[in-house]
Amino acid sequence: MHPVDQKLPLGNLGILVEPKHVIFPTLTSSDQVRYVDRYYDLAQIQRAAPSNSLQRRKIELLAPIIEEHLELEPEVKRIEKLQRRLEELQRLADSSETFIQTSQTLRQRLSDLTDWLNEAAQIQQSTLSYLRDMLIANELDILAPELGSFSPQLKAQYRSLRGQYQELQDEAELDFPNLPQR
Repeated sequence: MHPVDQKLPLGNLGILVEPKHVIFPTLTSSDQVRYVDRYYDLAQIQRAAPSNSLQRRKIELLAPIIEEHLELEPEVKRIEKLQRRLEELQRLADSSETFIQTSQTLRQRLSDLTDWLNEAAQIQQSTLSYLRDMLIANELDILAPELGSFSPQLKAQYRSLRGQYQELQDEAELDFPNLPQR
């Protein structure tokens, strides 16, 4: 274990995001969620032992949400890039007699992009809130296990976030099928 890892809320339990790359969610001194990146040889990484079942369940709930959160970032950047390109095209179309009719279509497309970006930002905030709550629940489980902080409410938040990510992804595929790939 890396010396710093002892201070991480989930100890040496992290989420493998790609070969050799493990992230550990943690809380900063200002109670914000931050990912600590570590790179290991694959031989150093092993699957969590079943003996620590509560910690393992937490990682199993955190991993898909964190993976989707990390995957959403480049998607947002691509849509923001498209939005900037469309804004420029709309400005040009507005100044052209030939393409003035296209301007309304571009305006609608920009509105759709803005709506999607706003929804993505809201989901990202909800995700960070959920991750923060899970890390707090972990600390409570360690310091006051009798409180039973691993609540059904956290499980409901998990299911809700997974659904929101899927809807956002489906919406992007349907509404922006010609979106340039990364």
